[in-house]
Amino acid sequence: MKPHPNKPASPRRGKSPGKLRRDAEARVGEATAAVSGQKPEAGPEAENQRLVQELQIHQVELQQQNEELRRLQAALEASAARYTELYDFAPVGYFTLDSGGVISQANLAGERLLGCERGRLPGRRFGIYVAKADHAAFKAFLAQAFRGGATLPACDLELASEGQPPRVAHFTATLAPGGQECYLVALDITERRRVQEALREREQILSNILGQAVDAITLLDSRTGRFVEFNPAAHEPLGYTREEFAALTVVDIEVRYSPEQIQENLEVMRQQGYIVFETQHRCRDGQVRDVRVSGSALHLEGRDCMVVLWSDITERKRTEAMLRAREAHY
Repeated sequence: MKPHPNKPASPRRGKSPGKLRRDAEARVGEATAAVSGQKPEAGPEAENQRLVQELQIHQVELQQQNEELRRLQAALEASAARYTELYDFAPVGYFTLDSGGVISQANLAGERLLGCERGRLPGRRFGIYVAKADHAAFKAFLAQAFRGGATLPACDLELASEGQPPRVAHFTATLAPGGQECYLVALDITERRRVQEALREREQILSNILGQAVDAITLLDSRTGRFVEFNPAAHEPLGYTREEFAALTVVDIEVRYSPEQIQENLEVMRQQGYIVFETQHRCRDGQVRDVRVSGSALHLEGRDCMVVLWSDITERKRTEAMLRAREAHY
């Protein structure tokens, strides 16, 4: 639906002139028959009666036309009121612009979006409400709208109004019939953009934390045993590149447990929700490292996963072995 308040839906069509004439004749004929009870005889009196009847028919016809006009007027007003209500109280902003970007119409949501009374918007250039950084994008968007075509132009623009915090809106445009104006539909996406920015910042913080963590942190697909996500501490100490490690499974680096025992550990993790144990991992060059593993079950995007962390305890194991050997010697 094109956002234009002056084009209400057409009401039901009225009676045709022929139909009005037949209805009027029927009414007058019934009234005449009720008064006289018989058909008039030929002669001057009959002619006079015919003329009177014709005038009566014409009068009834005019009355019917007047009634029909009042009905059509009421239907038009109701239709215009419904369309105006839909236009004015729509949750998105509607604007009508000419090729120079001058506003001719706007609805209430558009008024709120621009932070300006609707009565003051006609005659103003829409560009004055667009942030300077997006002026070029708006001009290109408007030019594309007036070129027409099957694809509706769309863009996101930052809006800057005096005394109001900046807002971001998603715009689409449709060329009006005649090609002299275009209709803009604006959806306020300020809150969505804020949430997206907050998520990006959070992801960046988490990425920094994971990247600097000393312990390995991985997300494991419990069905395939493949590493879905992992930090540098998971693959770098084992001598693998990120691409190489992404192609591995737990079986490829596990030393102590067989594939069957690994599945048993994963099943314990699924049932209990958490597991801690010690094992050994094999490096790319064949060296073996002692590790302490902890894991917890996680249901993510429709699949069962495991958050698995491990710490390299090789040096601690060597120290403990040396102490035990020294104690046994003495």
